[in-house]
Amino acid sequence: EVNTYKLLKSVLDIFENNENSKFNFFLKCGYEIEKRNLDIFKNYKKTKILPTNFNNQKMYDFCDVFILPSFSSIFSEISCSKKTILMNIDKRVHSFENKAQSKIMKRANVSFNQESFLKSIKNILKNGRNSKFTSNNKNNDLTFYKSYCNDSSNTIRDRLKILK
Repeated sequence: EVNTYKLLKSVLDIFENNENSKFNFFLKCGYEIEKRNLDIFKNYKKTKILPTNFNNQKMYDFCDVFILPSFSSIFSEISCSKKTILMNIDKRVHSFENKAQSKIMKRANVSFNQESFLKSIKNILKNGRNSKFTSNNKNNDLTFYKSYCNDSSNTIRDRLKILK
């Protein structure tokens, strides 16, 4: 848990030091972490903290890129959207069978170390929609979604149902 907070602080620092006014930053918390009054959330003016119970579907209206410091349950929901996903996977914490990891990597821009993950974030902030991470068409891959989230034959209808 300490490593997650350190990584989260590094991400927040990147957002805070960003000079591009085209970006708005939101941090969606889990497990009511926002109520713990942690020092990690203090002094960040450019990032709005969304509470744990914030409606995920509303995020799709105003977020273009989802940055996940670790694999979590929200990935399953985001994977059925057409949004860019950056995700860090710590192999010491998460392990997947090869088939599952392959499908995750088809859908998300995955880093297996924090340094690479933070560089990916900086790349998006610098290059916006021209970033190699936002323009690589991974946001159109439904392999993970079809395999692990929905076995329906009509995935488009079911995706719309989830995103409404």
